[in-house]
Amino acid sequence: MIYIFTGDNDFLIKSEVSNLINTFNSTNRDFDIEKLDGDSLTLDQLKENLSTLSFFTSKRIIILQDLDKIKNIGDEIKEIFKNLDTELELIIIAKGIDKRSSLYLTLKKQGNFKEYKKLSGYDLIRWSESYLNKNKVEISNNDLSYLISRVGDDQFLLKNELDKLMLLGNEITKKEINELTDQSINSKIFDLLNSAFEGNKKRTLQLYDEQRYLKVEPELILSMISWQLTNLAFVVLGENLRQDELMEVSKLSPYTISNTKKLINKIDYSKLVELISELSDIDYKIKTSSFNLDEVLKNYLLSIS
Repeated sequence: MIYIFTGDNDFLIKSEVSNLINTFNSTNRDFDIEKLDGDSLTLDQLKENLSTLSFFTSKRIIILQDLDKIKNIGDEIKEIFKNLDTELELIIIAKGIDKRSSLYLTLKKQGNFKEYKKLSGYDLIRWSESYLNKNKVEISNNDLSYLISRVGDDQFLLKNELDKLMLLGNEITKKEINELTDQSINSKIFDLLNSAFEGNKKRTLQLYDEQRYLKVEPELILSMISWQLTNLAFVVLGENLRQDELMEVSKLSPYTISNTKKLINKIDYSKLVELISELSDIDYKIKTSSFNLDEVLKNYLLSIS
């Protein structure tokens, strides 16, 4: 049997592979698991590994990462699939595969082909709700959206935070979220921008210095400011859209949209365009010349205040 997983959602792909292994384990006591990396395999080596028989177990499971990295694999994949041993379970993980390639089209025709995209907005909320419901834990929609906005959209981290919160009982509140979880960099940069828009220069510099003290690099701060301002532009331009339509376009959670809307009255659109343009110039300069990015970002933030 061949199983193929692609897409940029590492969490769901790893979960799917783990579920498969558990299923094999429950139905077959006698099997071997082997992991191969296409980045370090030749085509001949792959064929040899797939055709090697085991003298000690009745079933083999091969997990093959980065199939698309193997040179000339697209020319041979159909023949490889055709000649696979019936006792071999082949799990292929090809996350970065080019969808225009013949290899992708061949893989997609297989019955157990699944693509997992990174979750955001409503999709991430639905996944979180499903995970909590399965564990019989309740949380309000507002508090769940707040949690995702606070800790970020990394599903590995989000699951860990949910697991931690679920230890407290069958209901999660905003108070517990604030006490037990750490703010993501995105959430902290929002506070930084909000302070700048409010004209609080002292607080703005304090928040910036806190991030640098925590060893957050100025390049990442620049990237996150850009992301926040882009969100603001999405919300401004989508002011006539319904909430669900805006979420679909922007891929933002309801809480992030609601929070971002708080900034709208603190800055006009022409100033927002100017700020995004200035950030673009700063980004270009750090790639083409040498200067103190910390000082540049501080001056940039103070110019907003």
